[in-house]
Amino acid sequence: MSDIPRLIKHCLNPEWVKLQFKNEDCELLNEYESQNKLMRYKYNDKEYLISWNQWSHNQRPHKREEEIENNEMEIIDDIKEDGIPKFCRKTFRTKLGAYKRRVLNPEYLKHQFKKEDCELLNANEYENAKSKLRYKYIGSDERCKDKDKVYTVSYNNWHTLGIRKHLGDYGKSSEFFKSSMYERVKEIRYNYFHE
Repeated sequence: MSDIPRLIKHCLNPEWVKLQFKNEDCELLNEYESQNKLMRYKYNDKEYLISWNQWSHNQRPHKREEEIENNEMEIIDDIKEDGIPKFCRKTFRTKLGAYKRRVLNPEYLKHQFKKEDCELLNANEYENAKSKLRYKYIGSDERCKDKDKVYTVSYNNWHTLGIRKHLGDYGKSSEFFKSSMYERVKEIRYNYFHE
C-alpha cells in the first residue's frame, strides 16, 4: 500500500489517481481534474482517452482493443437467408478505443446484389444502412446501357426503396413522383407558400 492519500478535502488526490494507472502498467499523461473529464494515458506506446468514472467502473480501452484486434469480425449464425448468415459483429474504432456492433454480413450483402446480376465492390466497408455501396451491373438486361460504370447506392435505398440505378429505376419513390398525388402535393405547397 502506498503512502499517498486517496482523498484531499473530499476530492480524489491526483497523485493517487496516477498511481492507480501505474499499478496497471499505464502512464497517465495529464493530471486528474474531475471524474468525467477525459484523461490521456499510454499503454504499450499507444495513447487512449478515458474518464476516471469509466476507469473506476473497470473500463479499459487498451484491453478491449487487444481483445478486438484478435477478432475483427465474427459471424452470427442465428438468422440465415439462402444458407448465408445475415449478420456479423464488426469492429469499429474511435478515439476512445474500439467496440463491436452487429451489422449485415459482407457475404450476405454480396449475395443480395448477385441475385440481381450485380457485383458489389466494397462490401467490407459497410457500416450501416446509409453507407454508400459501390456496384457494377454484370447482367444482360438491355435497359442497362453502360456495363462498365460503377454505381453507388445505400443499402437502405437498394433494399427498402428498390432503387436500381443501373436500370434507371429509382424505386418506389419514383412511382410517387410520377403519380397524380405528387402533383397535388406540389400544388398544395405552391399555394401555401405563395399566398
